[in-house]
Amino acid sequence: DAGWSVTCRKCHAKFDVPSPEEGSGHIEPEVTSKEGKGRSEYVEPEVYRVIKSMDKPRDSRRARTILERVIQILTASEKIKYISVATRPVIPFMKGDAVILTNRRFIIFHPRLFGRVDFMDYIWRDLEYVHLKEGSFRAVLLLKPLRGNTFRVDRLPKVQARRIYSIAQEMEERVREERR
Repeated sequence: DAGWSVTCRKCHAKFDVPSPEEGSGHIEPEVTSKEGKGRSEYVEPEVYRVIKSMDKPRDSRRARTILERVIQILTASEKIKYISVATRPVIPFMKGDAVILTNRRFIIFHPRLFGRVDFMDYIWRDLEYVHLKEGSFRAVLLLKPLRGNTFRVDRLPKVQARRIYSIAQEMEERVREERR
């Protein structure tokens, strides 16, 4: 594993960044322009710890791939706070959804057939509620925006689903304070 590749938003050049296994502790990807200037502020260190602690290497690789694709759609000064990848369903060619939380919005990453992907995202102030349902082995997360359908993400690892729920509740409280 040689690391990750991140694309610069301005010049669309690809840069290699260290993978979470390299080094220890506080790891953030370095992204520099051709002139050698700039630093990536895309990802919180907790995200790397989550990816590193995933049960199966295949889930870790999927999380990295999803992270690379999500970084490309982030806005200026937006930072990924957390990521959770659902386990695969019984059907082998289908892949599970992922939930990505940033400091500005929540993103549902829904893979489709033949490499197609649906990104469904809402800013935090448009979030009406978040519900967490825990089963015996996995959890279900329900995210309801003010306008639109409820998003249901099945087969999330319980620990990750709880963390998503707590971050969503924190952001919900912060938005309520801003409205006041």
